[in-house]
Amino acid sequence: MSKDAQLIFLNATYLKELASTFQMWGTSCDLTDYAKLTGSSLGLYHTSIVDGNKSYCLNKEGGLSSIDIKDRNVSIRPILVLPLEQRKNLVAKAKKYNIFEVSVGSYPQNAVRKDYVPLLNKALRREKLEKTPFSYTIDDVYYMDGKEPFTPVSYPSYFYANSSYVRIKTNLGEQNTVVLSNKDSYRNKEDAWFEVSPLNWYINKETGVLISKKMIISGISSKLLSYYANHYLLDEMLVDAKPKIKHL
Repeated sequence: MSKDAQLIFLNATYLKELASTFQMWGTSCDLTDYAKLTGSSLGLYHTSIVDGNKSYCLNKEGGLSSIDIKDRNVSIRPILVLPLEQRKNLVAKAKKYNIFEVSVGSYPQNAVRKDYVPLLNKALRREKLEKTPFSYTIDDVYYMDGKEPFTPVSYPSYFYANSSYVRIKTNLGEQNTVVLSNKDSYRNKEDAWFEVSPLNWYINKETGVLISKKMIISGISSKLLSYYANHYLLDEMLVDAKPKIKHL
């Protein structure tokens, strides 16, 4: 499906189009554990509005905050445009059943409990984990470094106990400690394991365009956002991406 789908980022057109979505759910949203540990510090998310050396991010009040286009310390909350026929089907179902949410694709999101990390690392060293065909790519450069070029590193996922997991090295400030949803805390360059789980999106009931419920990854500069989306994120998200309606 990914060859027919598009990932876009908030600009003036889509801010207007998604006004009803924001009115219902608000502009604020949570970060996944994966986003917290891949270089987020601002709690804002990218738009594609670029003016000179500045890019603009939507803030919690619904306004735009400017950052340098080289900055990596913001998070991505993507908008997904599915192929036309799928959008039409989603709109029809959303209106018929009063649906507001859909599950499409999957991505690393919630961290595994930290006391399990040594066990998974040991199993990996002993080749007890089955590697899947899929991997997930982040920028390996320190998230506050605006000078170094994009350095993609892809982390493979592994199949264990009927679920898929991926291990990354955290990308945090040297003095930062980040507390995750499971209350575990992490510092820079620690091993962290995440379960790959379904992505949930809000539906624009008029157009079928989807906006992610959460910010899903961080550490990618505005300057490279479209390149990253087209070469990595879209394909990595949309493996087996048949939409699944969620009745609220």
